Amino acid sequence: MTPPGAARPPPRRVWYVLAAALLLAATVGGGLGVVAAVRGADVAPEGFTAPGTLTVRAEADTPYVIYLHTRGSPLGAVDPGAVDPAVLRCEVTRVEDEAAVEVRTLSGRTTLTVGEDEYVSRLGFVAERAGPHAVTCAVDHQRQTPLAVGRHLAVFGLFGRVGLVLLAALLVGTAGVAVLAVVAARRATHRYATKQRPGVDAGGIG
Repeated sequence: MTPPGAARPPPRRVWYVLAAALLLAATVGGGLGVVAAVRGADVAPEGFTAPGTLTVRAEADTPYVIYLHTRGSPLGAVDPGAVDPAVLRCEVTRVEDEAAVEVRTLSGRTTLTVGEDEYVSRLGFVAERAGPHAVTCAVDHQRQTPLAVGRHLAVFGLFGRVGLVLLAALLVGTAGVAVLAVVAARRATHRYATKQRPGVDAGGIG
């Protein structure tokens, strides 16, 4: 306990270490969040033309979407209403053993915009195993139709986790700055008190 009238001891070194550790953790967490955001932003589906086949390297237990490439394809713009899921015939097989993968009609319609390209969801499938999967499609009563295949974008699953990482990094960084500010204030107070009382030991207890 500090005697009455005596200068308070300077902050212990552990507080400096704590502040540095918090700031370092915030920097690393923020960097990881930025990397994840950049990777997550790379969501452009891989295009192909129906009738035709596209081989995608799927990830295990990952949902994929077969899109209608409505804008930006070499074939020009396509009216989303002109290609109903009912006239889009697609089969998905696992290349490894030629096992058929269930293709289902998606509930609702999702529009994905990447740069100048626009995609509208039509069908979906889930790759149970990782590896190459062949997606073969044809459209009734049409010669060529631009399609694309990409991962299903769960908005919270993809970007929510990134946001949580960045938020955690921000909170940790704020705590680090707060600790550093308190330490700096304590140190300034100790120096001032030491100058006012030359006989006080300036070595501190840390």
